[in-house]
Amino acid sequence: MTTGVISDEELLRQMDENWFHTIELKPNVFSPTRRLENTNSLALTRKLLAGCEVRDASCLDVGTMEGLVAVLLCRRPAAKVVATDRYDRDDLRRRIALVKKCLGVDFDYWPGLTLQALRKKAPTLIKEPFDLIVFSGVLYHMYDPLDGIALVRSMTRPGGIVIVEAAAVFSDKMSGYFNAAGYIIPDQHNYWNLSVTLLDYLLRYFRLKPIDCGYLDCGGNKTDDGSSPIRIGVTCRAMTRGIPDEGDKYMVVNDRDDDVNFPDWAPSGEREELGYSVSNPDLVKRPSGAVNLYETLVRTRPLSFDVDDVRLRLSATY
Repeated sequence: MTTGVISDEELLRQMDENWFHTIELKPNVFSPTRRLENTNSLALTRKLLAGCEVRDASCLDVGTMEGLVAVLLCRRPAAKVVATDRYDRDDLRRRIALVKKCLGVDFDYWPGLTLQALRKKAPTLIKEPFDLIVFSGVLYHMYDPLDGIALVRSMTRPGGIVIVEAAAVFSDKMSGYFNAAGYIIPDQHNYWNLSVTLLDYLLRYFRLKPIDCGYLDCGGNKTDDGSSPIRIGVTCRAMTRGIPDEGDKYMVVNDRDDDVNFPDWAPSGEREELGYSVSNPDLVKRPSGAVNLYETLVRTRPLSFDVDDVRLRLSATY
């Protein structure tokens, strides 16, 4: 797809001041947003995404908003890119169309779908599960984070990659912290902030093996037990079984009634693992080979970044 010709006047008419992402639509002309400081998590997502070998891969961006991650995937280039969001608004449709026209990219846009609806629809539109799913900035906006992790895993082929980025709590307790009265983060759409240790367990329970991770310090109040809110990013390998620690019989049970709600989307044949280059040199691994998220973050400095890590330049490919 070639870049569309659009005048500065037409561009300004089509832009408003409520964009979530900051995207360079023409040289030195950026989408107007007042939320640049609230998209710091993009730096973490992009750092992990840079390690994925996505050429010729089928990719899904969940919670795409104006499609910043979808654009990056198109530029790599991925074979197929699907961008989805639970919102279906006229303003977002206009922005997606504008981004495609200005940047000369093309991807499928499926708005107005919850993860449950997406899981039902996707097999009717594409033949096989995704090689890569970017699940960034979504988990803590869900009433049921277990449901979210399970559904995302069920849409990923074995050997594929899921990048999870979310608000979390830097704690080794097996706890989920509910953002009651906005006491952690003053965001009315922020619900469950999982501890790093609980997130680690749930990922492994739902057959997602952590292979890389990082974090950002972020604003917000400490929890009642004195733990700090953070943003965490985890690269996971989709596995066919859970990844329990030795002696954990709870995780290895395969006949729970609830599990039938999240069937694997059977691929057409065996495929090699999607390539990935680890970004964190301080990984601490369990005997299973899965990264121990809490112990790794204890030894890891928070990510530092600059403005171009949280906005999309015309020349950016990751």
